[in-house]
Amino acid sequence: GHSNKGPAVESTVYDAAKLNSAWNDAVNASAALASLTPTHTYGAINSGMTISKNSVGTYVFNISSINLNQSNLTLSAPAGSTFVLNISGNITLNGGSQGNGILVAGGLTSNDVFINLTGVNSNLTTSGGGNAQQIYGAVFAVGSGASVNLHPGQINGEIIARTLTTSFGALGEVPEVTP
Repeated sequence: GHSNKGPAVESTVYDAAKLNSAWNDAVNASAALASLTPTHTYGAINSGMTISKNSVGTYVFNISSINLNQSNLTLSAPAGSTFVLNISGNITLNGGSQGNGILVAGGLTSNDVFINLTGVNSNLTTSGGGNAQQIYGAVFAVGSGASVNLHPGQINGEIIARTLTTSFGALGEVPEVTP
């Protein structure tokens, strides 16, 4: 609401039933992504690399963790492809140089990538100045102890998380929140 007789006052009304429904949809979507048969399984990714596919398709990657220091994981495939990264552990992206993080190439866009933290306590954490760490895709962090921590960092896509922390300058979109 707004009153002309004083400072603007905004009031927000939440529909708990709709929030609970949206959260349940997010949890179910994360479970559905986690149940997909992997195209390839990786252990820990601790150095920069490119995962490249030449044909249009849906590609599912089970990864134990991602820990990159001033480096990137580039996902590349033709337009019309989908990449699903099911991460059982943590994602840690450190460093201050621009162009680091989880990037897309070829015809992939942030709408084609799902980064699904499958562990109950899985975390995605970024550090480094100027949002050097960029992540392209929809990030799901719905476990009871899961979190997304941008200090700073930039999500070019969506964040659906139980807990989100940011520091000055972090950029992201938050379409869903916990009820």
